[in-house]
Amino acid sequence: MEKVKIAIVGATGLVGQTFLQILQEQKIDEYELKLFASKISEGKRVKYNKKYYYIHKLDEHSFDDVDYALFFTLPEISKVFVPIALRKNVKVIDNSPYFRMKEDVKLVAYSVNDNLIDEKDKLIANPNCCAVQACILLNVLKQYGIKRIDYSTYQSVSGSGKSGIDDLLRCRKGLMPLLYETDISFSCIPKIGMYLENGFTDEENKLIEETKKIMEQQDIEIYATCVRVPVMFSHGIAMQVELSLPFKTSEIKNQFKNYENIVVCENVLPSSVLSCKNDKVYVGRIRKKKQTLLLYCVADNIRVGAATNAFLILKRMINLKRSQNNG
Repeated sequence: MEKVKIAIVGATGLVGQTFLQILQEQKIDEYELKLFASKISEGKRVKYNKKYYYIHKLDEHSFDDVDYALFFTLPEISKVFVPIALRKNVKVIDNSPYFRMKEDVKLVAYSVNDNLIDEKDKLIANPNCCAVQACILLNVLKQYGIKRIDYSTYQSVSGSGKSGIDDLLRCRKGLMPLLYETDISFSCIPKIGMYLENGFTDEENKLIEETKKIMEQQDIEIYATCVRVPVMFSHGIAMQVELSLPFKTSEIKNQFKNYENIVVCENVLPSSVLSCKNDKVYVGRIRKKKQTLLLYCVADNIRVGAATNAFLILKRMINLKRSQNNG
């Protein structure tokens, strides 16, 4: 089988490294990789499938002779280099927030709205990590008519990248934080991102607006408070979902159990320990107050919320292209 040529931008970051790990786990040997990162990492080597790949810095020619490009980068990098890749007829999956809310760009959470992907797509946006795990559950609840969602997120330091992990480790040693506003090792910080004019942060706004786009329902009333917590990996979300139609919690639990990527926790609490380093969304504390369903879910933000979702999108795009070529 002809090799599929894939560029991974941000290959030395947490999500990029996890994406490579997922490729290893899947034992896929049909991909030929080109790895890119910042100038600091240029010349380093990464081992994949018994072969060493050098890390390169990005330039105008980085996407020559490439079929697909995955961007695990800051929005300012995606803003400049995604258009360059598209001009080379490369299909792109971008993990940054830069393209997510563009009207002509599909925002895909796998198993929720991946049916929107078709062979003509040139660019797919990977959602915010909390939006991915929340929408996997909301996709089950939409049959009851979702009227309102109240989110409270408890997001691990890996959501800030390697710098977040480094800051937690620094603070645990009694050193001053370099990234966060206070000592993250002994406190939860009720602010992620920059404040907007309405008092919400940009992280909260992403979760609100991306949920509406993924669920294709702009009239849902959504509020969010995002909190950074002293946990290394996995994001927790407390959700209150007001539904239009009558429901029973036992009925919803059974429906959750029908999805292979959802684990209902009945005899154990959903926790970061359970969800770390796997691709499941763990949900528990499921209860009801009038027409509102309350629950708590947790998932590995680097895998479920980013790398695994990107891999599944890539796999679908490749399969669609092959089906078209063989059709």
